[in-house]
Amino acid sequence: MKVIDQISKWFASQCDGDWEHENTIKIHTIDNPGWGVSIDIRNTSLEGVLITSEKEVNDLDWFNISSNGEIFSAFCGVDNLKDVLNFFVNDFRARGDSDFFYDIYSQIYNKGPKIWRPYKATLLKDNSFEIKEIPDFSSSDFKFESIDDLKKINLNEVKDEPRLKVGDIVKCSLLKLADYPTNVVTEISNN
Repeated sequence: MKVIDQISKWFASQCDGDWEHENTIKIHTIDNPGWGVSIDIRNTSLEGVLITSEKEVNDLDWFNISSNGEIFSAFCGVDNLKDVLNFFVNDFRARGDSDFFYDIYSQIYNKGPKIWRPYKATLLKDNSFEIKEIPDFSSSDFKFESIDDLKKINLNEVKDEPRLKVGDIVKCSLLKLADYPTNVVTEISNN
């Protein structure tokens, strides 16, 4: 998989309706000549990870990578952009907090409009998650494709029968639920 695809999947796995409005990934040119990269890692499993790494072979072959725990930043030579992005994908992400939980959603109701319930999961790689907790049933936590769907459902008739269990490995993709991008389960690999 190309490194830009892996970063795209990482970005998508962070989106929850709020995170993507406050955090960014920026790639820009610098006048050395070279590249600058800035990736907000606040409110992700990477928040708090500190690192510095440097390489300098010559004026064109170099990079300087750092993280202050909130932003991963890198500057590099014109031919080193792929090196820096690979560092983020393959080295930096592995240092993330494995106890950081993401909210992901799985469909529970198949009659009429679809309903999704939340699960707490850790990010394994790209768009793969491991289920860590099954929150208690609360109709206020459900998500729908549109607010109009809520009017069509009698929540008293909805039975919460989670189809996932702790330890399940799932793949997720973004789906717009009630006007917000949300990670929803698209594939289950039971342990």
